[in-house]
Amino acid sequence: MMGATSAAIVTDVFPAEKRGKALGINSLAVYTGLAVGPTLGGVLVQALGWRSIFYINVPIGIAVSLTAVTRLEESAEHGTPNGHFDVLGQHRSQAGFPLFTLGLFDGCRHSFRGCYHFNSAGEQEKRIDVCRIRI
Repeated sequence: MMGATSAAIVTDVFPAEKRGKALGINSLAVYTGLAVGPTLGGVLVQALGWRSIFYINVPIGIAVSLTAVTRLEESAEHGTPNGHFDVLGQHRSQAGFPLFTLGLFDGCRHSFRGCYHFNSAGEQEKRIDVCRIRI
């Protein structure tokens, strides 16, 4: 979801003559992160413990958020009907997606109907939860 969103933002913000270069830089940043991230994460975890990954991610997240708030402008073409950001919808999304995922993965332990437990040989066992959801 994040990759599609970043490409859409870049496409919306840059004019047609600069769009190719901007999408290229966006792709470069994504693939550099994919290449360097696991290696750097492994080095940090081995040297300083698993909590050390937050020493990098939290300051970067704060810096990017502050930069976005201060430097990005509202798109005039694709504004909301009333011109304001949908704060209530954002909070519902932030709560709803994790709760939906939790329900899918954790529902079997809380008497979700139709739960089956199978091992890799197909024998009934309590190892991998596969839930059948009836809507």
